[in-house]
Amino acid sequence: PDNPDRLGSILCRKTKLEGQPGSQTAVATDEVEEIPANMALVSIGYKGVPLPDMEEQYFDSRKGIVRNIKGKVVDCNGVLEDGLYVSGWLKRGPSGIIGTNIGDSKDTVATVLSDLEQMGTHNGN
Repeated sequence: PDNPDRLGSILCRKTKLEGQPGSQTAVATDEVEEIPANMALVSIGYKGVPLPDMEEQYFDSRKGIVRNIKGKVVDCNGVLEDGLYVSGWLKRGPSGIIGTNIGDSKDTVATVLSDLEQMGTHNGN
């Protein structure tokens, strides 16, 4: 960089997948690539934070997640909250890839649909 106080590039170490399909992990290689850049955003080390006044009731501060069972929000006493759902990293913590998030979201959607079906049954529909 022209100015040592400013970002000029990012060094990225290439990785490769090792292990059996379905349980592979990324392993660093010796190959490094320098990419010109003038801005960088933090995208790792994410930890969910609670909405104001909701921490003790619904949020697990140690795990950084909203307490839930299959995406349905659960309060600190284990009581399921009707109509409250969570998905993605607030549901399970910062892990996985796009495919993991899709599967996780489908799990939450299945819970919502099941609840809607039960509501229709209870309402005589």
